Amino acid sequence: MTDPEERAQTAGRVMLGLLFLGLGVWKLAGYGDRLAAAQEAYDTNIWDVVIPVPLFWAMILIEIGGGALLLAGWRLRIVAPALAFYALVTGIMMHVRAFNLVAEIASLAWHVIAAAGLLALAANAGAGRGGGRGERV
Repeated sequence: MTDPEERAQTAGRVMLGLLFLGLGVWKLAGYGDRLAAAQEAYDTNIWDVVIPVPLFWAMILIEIGGGALLLAGWRLRIVAPALAFYALVTGIMMHVRAFNLVAEIASLAWHVIAAAGLLALAANAGAGRGGGRGERV
């Protein structure tokens, strides 16, 4: 790996992978507190419903699994856009509040930034080794 673009893509993929993996592990490690906080955030936003426990478990699995897949570089053209969609949907659902958007803008911004990075990663997945056909990129 001598190409600076390939090194930059790998560094970005590893950073995004660690971000998602870390968030999933963080939720799992403090499960009760994190679930209560997520339910409170979800309940006070414009959707006005409580986040169900199975959905919270799905979030943990997506973050840990998606982070691990990014770290492994596996099928980036599929995994990265899927995680980008996940980041945008969870950002909107958890951080767009009817009367308090200003207080949530930083939290929402990281979701948008992560999605942008993931989409850039997916777009460049074929440029490295493996061509994005399921091999490590």
